[in-house]
Amino acid sequence: MDLTIKVFEIEVQRVIDEDALELISEVEADAASDEGYLRGNSRYDDHRGWTWNDVRAVLRVETPLV
Repeated sequence: MDLTIKVFEIEVQRVIDEDALELISEVEADAASDEGYLRGNSRYDDHRGWTWNDVRAVLRVETPLV
């Protein structure tokens, strides 16, 4: 089995429309954390307790993969 990963030289851009984001209540966030589901997102993970150091660590791992 060939497990070669193709590498593409592209610039990844992240554009976030802050006006499209909506704040949710703590009750909604807690329920989503318990259920693993949030408003159509069946892969919801609760990251409210993450620090910026946690985020940077994940980005170091995921950025080369993306």
